[in-house]
Amino acid sequence: MKNRNFRHVFGPVPSRRLGLSLGIDVVPFKTCSYDCIYCRLGRTTCKTTALSEYVPAAEVLSELDSRLAPGIQPDYITLSGSGEPTLNSEIGRLIQGIKLRTSIPVAVLDHQQETNVEGHQDPGAKGRDHRIAQTKTVHSR
Repeated sequence: MKNRNFRHVFGPVPSRRLGLSLGIDVVPFKTCSYDCIYCRLGRTTCKTTALSEYVPAAEVLSELDSRLAPGIQPDYITLSGSGEPTLNSEIGRLIQGIKLRTSIPVAVLDHQQETNVEGHQDPGAKGRDHRIAQTKTVHSR
């Protein structure tokens, strides 16, 4: 396979909780509903609760196909990265697309906050295998 620059798929990286994890970033850098003082990425530059298809699902799934093609076998595929993944309105479709492509379990790292936003019913809940909620005790700047 030709060396390709991936915009949304990264790793696999070692994870204490999940073993070898192939990450998928489904929102732009620091698009989040919080501005946590302990965030490893620094200050939130786009603080929002707006749901949107920030990253096109088809583009993410195409990158995933290319990344898995050489036989990469992570323990998990993890929706996380540089912001709050549940802000992506297509997260449910993304999870379904991942499940159609592989039997690798899907984890979602989120803040558990979006299920309380009016009109948001956690579209990723049905397909994911594992949810790792970040702390609910949020210390904002």
